[in-house]
Amino acid sequence: MPKRKHGPEPKPENELRNQRVVAHFTADEYAKLTALAGSDIPRRVAAYVRSSALQNVSPVAPALNREVWQKLAPVLANLNQIAHKLNAGNSYGDDDRGDIFELIDLVKKLRGKLL
Repeated sequence: MPKRKHGPEPKPENELRNQRVVAHFTADEYAKLTALAGSDIPRRVAAYVRSSALQNVSPVAPALNREVWQKLAPVLANLNQIAHKLNAGNSYGDDDRGDIFELIDLVKKLRGKLL
């Protein structure tokens, strides 16, 4: 068996997306698609079109939710830094350790509910 290269495990053949569909849109249609997809990034628009066509439409998060999600990112980053220091042996006390990990869990759950 040959040695596997670095990187993620290859997907099974039945999960590979190797069939392409080309579609052309007017500027107005594309603007509507980007609004519905919540992004003008081509990959996200394509994912939205694929999901819609296969009727797996996931609701687009409201702008306010995306804004709150972004504002919570530094909070979560700071909590993760504190957790990293705790795991490295810097002690704030055992009570604080449990509280920090509980806060991390709560912030992650809150961010998950926003999208």
